[in-house]
Amino acid sequence: TVMRKSTQEVIFTTTNLIFSQLYLELTTSIPTMNIYGFGERLYKYQLDAGTYTIFPRDEPAITEDGTAGHNTYGEQTSYLVREKSGLFHMNFLKNVNPKEIVLTSGTVKYKVVGGIFDFHIFLGSNPEEAVQQYQQYVGAWTVPPFWSLGYHQSRWGYKSFRQFEKVLSNYDKYDIPLDVIWNDIDYMIQYTPFALDTYNFPPNEMNRLLKQYKKRWVPIIDAGIGTKRIKENIAYPRAQELGILLKNAKGEEFRGSVWPGDSRFPDFFHPKAEQFWHEMLEHLDKQLSFDGIWLDMNEVANFCDGECGVGPSQKYKNLPFTPGNTNLERKTISFDAVHYGGIEEFYAHSLFGLLEQKATYNYLKKKTPLPFILTRANMFGTGKYAAHWFGDTTSGWTEMRYTIGELLNYNMWGIPHSGADICGFMKDTTPELCARWTQLGVFYPFSRNHNELTARD
Repeated sequence: TVMRKSTQEVIFTTTNLIFSQLYLELTTSIPTMNIYGFGERLYKYQLDAGTYTIFPRDEPAITEDGTAGHNTYGEQTSYLVREKSGLFHMNFLKNVNPKEIVLTSGTVKYKVVGGIFDFHIFLGSNPEEAVQQYQQYVGAWTVPPFWSLGYHQSRWGYKSFRQFEKVLSNYDKYDIPLDVIWNDIDYMIQYTPFALDTYNFPPNEMNRLLKQYKKRWVPIIDAGIGTKRIKENIAYPRAQELGILLKNAKGEEFRGSVWPGDSRFPDFFHPKAEQFWHEMLEHLDKQLSFDGIWLDMNEVANFCDGECGVGPSQKYKNLPFTPGNTNLERKTISFDAVHYGGIEEFYAHSLFGLLEQKATYNYLKKKTPLPFILTRANMFGTGKYAAHWFGDTTSGWTEMRYTIGELLNYNMWGIPHSGADICGFMKDTTPELCARWTQLGVFYPFSRNHNELTARD
């Protein structure tokens, strides 16, 4: 039991404990139902009684309803609660294994697959004091460059520099403020990371446009390295040369599939992985100079369930408990994949994005005192390196409203430079919804209009 001395109020107490190799369970009481946290999820800010899954995954258009399995891209395992006395505390579980939280009136039950229980409690007389202590513990947050606080325009579907120019000229024509323009995977050859499509996006033309319209430029970088033997693809052979690719249980290159087709994944636990990443970013920057980097598909996303041609791992096939009631290896890499040092993916799934963010930050830090990185995958500690957007949000009134709760959560978790795709990413928006979302979205700390290829522009 943990008791606050000044009020004699119990703020943490274990009423049951199960501790085994592959399943941990613990129930604690909470003083009130004024509780906030446990992410990532698109939901209202104050949590209701319900079941909440925590396991980062690539799943578009997910809205929470408290019935498990509606988790999205982040691993955030802390909650803020108001005590009966009016004081506040945060409770943080440092564990990156798959888990589920069952919240009832007065209790929080943790159901965790693997790892350990490592709790940290931060006491405050008000919410700010508790949150500040938590944020200091996880590494605080990076100060964004001033330009990144402006308005951003992006779209999956800018097929050439001519379309790019039309967007810029329209902003100029209608005198709409714009600070940054982005490119999704269209700027690459066959969606291959670090392989610039110089035919549709000639560097000279792109650099001319950005200079002419005085705009910053941010490109997307996906986690999966394509294996196609095309002259522009220097990433895959260099990764093989350095030996920094993730391995399967047999010690061979782990085979995945993402936008470029057959793909491999950098192993950021490897001591040479950061060298590889810096070389690739430098290669891209020399062709077309960027101002920041957009990290996507880094949960890690995979179009196969487990290893392509093999399927999910056999070793972790029959877990004693499955958070979210769904195959945990769906659209991601196998739990028995092996990182440098013999670390299995089962214990490291959420860490890929964080280590990728760190490697990207260290590269940009050599170029500018205030790096700008936007990441989809996130966990406790991400704020030290990157900003976050809420991923593939549906264009809808409920979704727009829920982004406010998600934004408040990310401010609490130490990733204050956050926001949702203005007007929504998935499905067609409407003029009224888009206007209202723009009115809200200009107050997001990260304020970007972005949507997907098949949706209405």
